[in-house]
Amino acid sequence: MALKRKRALAEEKRVFNPQWECDYFVMETSTHCMVCLICSHIVKTVKSDNAKQHFRRHVSHPYANLKGECRKKCVKNLKKRVRQQTSCMSAFVKSQNVCCEASYRVAYHLGVAGKPYTDGELFKKCLLDVVKCIHPGKETDYSSVPLSRVTIQRRQHDISLQLKDTLQTKINSQESLFALAVDESTDINDSAQLLIFVRCLSSSFELCEDLLSMETLATRTRGEDIFNAVKNACFRSELDLRNLRGICTDGAPAMTGNQQGFVTRFAEYICKEHGNNDLINLHCIIHQEALCVKSVTLNTILKDVNGIIIFIRANALHHRQFRELLTSSETSAEDILYHSSVRWLSQGETSRRVLLLRKEIIEFYSLKKNHCPLLDAKFLISLAFLVDFLTHVNFLNQSLQGKATTVCLVYKKVQDFRDKCILFKIHLQQRYFFHFPQVLALVDSKEAQSDEIPIDHFSNVLDGLLHEFTVRFKDFKKISQTTRLVAYPHLVDTESAPLHLQMELVELKNNVQLVKKFKDEENLLETWKGACEYPKLQDLARKTLVLFGSTYMCEAAFSKSKVPKEQIPNQAIRQQSGVRIADNDVK
Repeated sequence: MALKRKRALAEEKRVFNPQWECDYFVMETSTHCMVCLICSHIVKTVKSDNAKQHFRRHVSHPYANLKGECRKKCVKNLKKRVRQQTSCMSAFVKSQNVCCEASYRVAYHLGVAGKPYTDGELFKKCLLDVVKCIHPGKETDYSSVPLSRVTIQRRQHDISLQLKDTLQTKINSQESLFALAVDESTDINDSAQLLIFVRCLSSSFELCEDLLSMETLATRTRGEDIFNAVKNACFRSELDLRNLRGICTDGAPAMTGNQQGFVTRFAEYICKEHGNNDLINLHCIIHQEALCVKSVTLNTILKDVNGIIIFIRANALHHRQFRELLTSSETSAEDILYHSSVRWLSQGETSRRVLLLRKEIIEFYSLKKNHCPLLDAKFLISLAFLVDFLTHVNFLNQSLQGKATTVCLVYKKVQDFRDKCILFKIHLQQRYFFHFPQVLALVDSKEAQSDEIPIDHFSNVLDGLLHEFTVRFKDFKKISQTTRLVAYPHLVDTESAPLHLQMELVELKNNVQLVKKFKDEENLLETWKGACEYPKLQDLARKTLVLFGSTYMCEAAFSKSKVPKEQIPNQAIRQQSGVRIADNDVK
C-alpha cells in the first residue's frame, strides 16, 4: 500500500485574518509571514494557533490588557512604527545599492585610465566639493560612496573576474574559434612578464579580444619556460585547444626557434594531445616592418642628428639657453626631442624637429663657437630625405596598429607600401619630389639645388627597403592566397581556388549585393556574417579572420602596466586586473 504524500506548506495556501491584529498583536509581512507588534518576532507559518501560542508570552504586557478603541489605536500605532522601520531599512538598502554601483563605475573608469587606487579618495573629495557648490546640503547623499584605496582595488578585482568569466564563456561556447598573441617583456625591476591575449570568433562572427593571462617568469625566459606558462594558462581557463587556429609572437628565438622555441613545442603538444594540425604561426607584422626600416635607415645621418640633440639636451645649461633662444625668436616650433631606439616612431619626430629648428640650431652652435653639421648642404638634403622617408614609414606603422585588425587588412597595407616605394623610386629618378615635401621645400627655398640631390643614393635606400620587404613577411606570404580569397573573393580566379570551394565561389561572384560589399571594402566580419549561403567559404573566412596579425595588444598593455609588482603586496594579481580592465571596451 502506497503511503500518502505529506502536503507541503505552500500547498495549504493559508490566508492572514485581519482580526488577528487586535486579538494577538500580529501583522502580515511582505513575505507572507507574521510579525509580532510587541517583540518583533517572526512567526513563519500563518496560522491562528501559532499566533495565539506566541501571544501567550505577552499576557503580562500592558498592551495585552487593553480593550476596545484603546486596543485598536495601540495596534494601529504599532503597525505604523513597524512600517516606518521597514521603509527606513529598505531605503538604506536601496541607497547602499546605488552607492555600491557608483563605486564600481568609478573603479572601472580609474582602471581604464590606468590611474592608481588612491585616486578614488581624491575623486571623492572633488565630488563633495562640487556638490557643496551646486547643491548645498546634499553632501551626505554622496559621502557614503565607498572610494577608499582598498575598496577601489577590490572593485577592480571583481570587475576583472567578471570580465574573465565572460571571456571564458565566449571562448568555450560551441563552435567558437580562437587565436593567441604572446609577448614577453621585462619591467623596471627586471621581472619577466608574459602577456597572453586571446581573440575569439563565434559561429555568428562576434569578435572578442581580451587578456587571457599575465604570467610571471621567475627566472629564465627560454622557450620551455614560455611553453609551460602558456600551457598552464590555457589549462586554468579550460580552453579547448582543438579550436586554436593561430599564435602570433614577436619573432624572438625563444618564441620561434625551430627546435626549442615556444611555438614549435606548443604545436607539437596540441597535435599530439588534441589532434590539432591547423596551427598557423605568425611573426608580428609591426615588428617585421620595424626591422625592415631599421636595416636600411641612413645610420650616418641619424648619428649626426643624435649628436646635435645630445649637444643641446645633455647639458642642462645648453638646454635652457636653447629654449630661451626659441622664445626670443618667437618660433612656433616645439622643443627638440630625445630619440629612443625602443620607440620606433621617435626617429621620424626627432629628425623632423631638428630640420624645422635648423636656423635656431645653427645660431646656437654659432654662439657656442662650434661647427654645426646643418651648414653642410649634403647633410641637410639627406636629413630632409630622411624626414620624408620616415614620415611615410611611420604612417604605415601607425596604420598597422589598433584593436580588432585582421591579417587580411594589415598584409594588404604592407603590400600597398611596397608598391608605393616603387613609385617613390620612379619619381626620384625623374627628380619629381612631390612625395618628398621637405626635400622639395629645400629646393624651392634655394637652400639646395636640384642637381645636388644624390638621386642614386636615395634610390639605393629604397631598393634596400624593397629587398627587405621581399625577404621578410614569409609567414604572411604562405597564407596570402587565403587572405586574398577572404578579403577579395570576387577578384580571385575560380580555378586557382581549392576544389571544394570553387562551386560556392562561382555562386558568390554572381551575388551582386555581396560582391558590392567586398568592392566597397566594408567590415569583413559583417560581410561574411551575412554570407550564410556559402558555408564552406564562410568557415574559411572565420578561420582566417580570427588570427592575430600583430602583438599590438601585448605592447599596448605593457605600456600601461607601469607599477612594479613588488611595491604593493599581491601586485601581480592587481596588475593583471588593471591590464584586463584597461584593454576592455565593456561599459
